[in-house]
Amino acid sequence: MKCWQDLISRFEKEYADRTAYRWIDENTDTVCSVKYSQYAKNIRGCAAYLEKELNGIKGKHIALLAQNSYAYLVYLVAIMFAGGVAAPLNLQKDRREILYELEQIEADVLIHDGAYFDREGALTSDISGRVLPLQYSFPEETFEDLETVDTQALALLLFTSGTTDRSKAVMISQKALFSSCPDIFERRRCELLACGLDPQKPIREFLILPFYHVAAISVLFMRMNAGDEVNICFSIKDMFKDLVRMPSESIVTVPVVAQTIHDRVMKGRMKGLESLKIIAIGGAAMGGNVIPNLLQKGYAVSCVYGMTELVVGVIINLCAVSGKFAAIGKPDTVYQLKFDNGELCMRGDAMMMGYYRNPQATAEAIDDQGWLHTGDLGRMDEDGFVYLTGRKKNLIILSSGENVSPEELENKLLQCPEELEVIAKEYQGKIAAEVYCEQNVQQTVRDFIDEVNLKLPLYKRINAVIFRDKPFERTGSGKIRREG
Repeated sequence: MKCWQDLISRFEKEYADRTAYRWIDENTDTVCSVKYSQYAKNIRGCAAYLEKELNGIKGKHIALLAQNSYAYLVYLVAIMFAGGVAAPLNLQKDRREILYELEQIEADVLIHDGAYFDREGALTSDISGRVLPLQYSFPEETFEDLETVDTQALALLLFTSGTTDRSKAVMISQKALFSSCPDIFERRRCELLACGLDPQKPIREFLILPFYHVAAISVLFMRMNAGDEVNICFSIKDMFKDLVRMPSESIVTVPVVAQTIHDRVMKGRMKGLESLKIIAIGGAAMGGNVIPNLLQKGYAVSCVYGMTELVVGVIINLCAVSGKFAAIGKPDTVYQLKFDNGELCMRGDAMMMGYYRNPQATAEAIDDQGWLHTGDLGRMDEDGFVYLTGRKKNLIILSSGENVSPEELENKLLQCPEELEVIAKEYQGKIAAEVYCEQNVQQTVRDFIDEVNLKLPLYKRINAVIFRDKPFERTGSGKIRREG
């Protein structure tokens, strides 16, 4: 497959009778479902509607500002299928950031479901392009396949969720999406075999990630290609209740949610988790004994490394097979990989075209040999497994000239038996740990830090501990947002 037209044709023929999506209708409290044949029909109808409403869709930048829904998934694919550029926006950002992002991508149209306007107030007076409501039903009209498809043209704009910098718009082509297909299928095959499932049969994915995030795009793309079912959960507070009503074998999630699943499993609170077999964790490092404990309980646990700039190409570590819980895995065949002065660099067809309207940032990220400099520091062991040691821009540079990776220290502190959130940083010329935990375990945390210090060289030791009374702010991918 090379483009959306090929995949939609597969929906209509090979996967027609398979269930594509399930979700719970909040108004009727019933489980709804749609087959791939209907999904394809809705995509064509939505594309025809947009083509007529916008007097042509090809090349137009169409922003989506809405909550997760089946209709959202229809629009997302319909826009790209018809030659437009889809731009999902983060519903949690404030008015100033949304306006900035709309201006950055030169949005011709904003499609919304009303949820953001209810919270922040109308934006129409500040937007130069058109504003359209997201429709939940689609006409019987059909948008026929384009005569020619430029797979290298811009098709998708996704904003980064950096921990310090202002978001940049990542340009993604259909070529970048579809060049990853062979490795997507191999990744899926390995995961299913690891937990005794048949790779030839469809499985059910439980999706709680927001659709504007690259991880959700990756999951959706993989499941669409395989004809798998996606069970959509609209709110994390309903996660376990929805899992009971929509049993699922697989979930891709962030460490905070993985920790919650782990805690329930270890306490024997299995309601909703009986069918779950595959747990993929991405977005940030997973500390503590979560991975070995879940493996011991029979789950196929994967650690996933990716970034918006790498689109759906990732490095994955199937922990049950590798036994190397700290590694992010081995690179797949989509990308070449190397280290440049300790920085992980990747190159391949599945990566971004660059940052939209930001040639300087693009040149800083992609060198003249086509290598994307990820900003992550790491190493590779003798078996070809990659380990991350920190972020290049987060390095603490001491007056002695020594460089210290805060992530290295944070990963050590996350082994504390007490649950905590932590960042390591420079504070008044020293290395400090800023920690959020329950007040009654603060002394236990101090004692654990003292033990860690005994095993560290003098220049890496943590000289100050700062306790905070509320959790850290996090990005959409679950990472702690660092200051400045």
